[in-house]
Amino acid sequence: MIIAALLTSCAGGGNQQGTTERATASTVSESPDSGTAVADKPDTDLAVGDTFTFFDGIKVEVGGISFISRYGKLDERPGADKIAFRVTFTVINGTSEPYDLSKMSGHVQGAATGGKAEVLYVSVDSKRIYGRLAPGQSETFTDEYAIAKSDGSEVVFSVNRFDDGFFADPTAWLGKDPRWTGRIE
Repeated sequence: MIIAALLTSCAGGGNQQGTTERATASTVSESPDSGTAVADKPDTDLAVGDTFTFFDGIKVEVGGISFISRYGKLDERPGADKIAFRVTFTVINGTSEPYDLSKMSGHVQGAATGGKAEVLYVSVDSKRIYGRLAPGQSETFTDEYAIAKSDGSEVVFSVNRFDDGFFADPTAWLGKDPRWTGRIE
């Protein structure tokens, strides 16, 4: 049974930059020092299916991590010692302004070993993130990668934002980037 819970965080201070809507069960435990309830995971540690909402209204949901089995004529194919996979994610613009998608990128590493994933060029079933997203609109994109089989089949996908405020004012840093952990299926 899937339990959805909305976990919120406070704006300002700390390392929080938004809220999380969990499609997976989330447990709450009591903090040993304060006696108050705290979530077992910070709001930026997510599972596939969870949605992260940045404070400005931009939302990202990772819908799946899957093996790549189809390639085009000019597509990159990894060596036999690597696993080719695709991360499918949706960006939702909950703001009142168009959002420049070039200010957002994804990155992957192995969950167990921290192994580095290589970016692949695969055209079949791929939709790279680009352009602008109108207010109230959503779009689904993919990122393709290869990781060493020795790093396992569980990966961590992080979303980074590079908004103008970050460059103009270093104190405008958004905080800890949201990251989704999941198994390649």
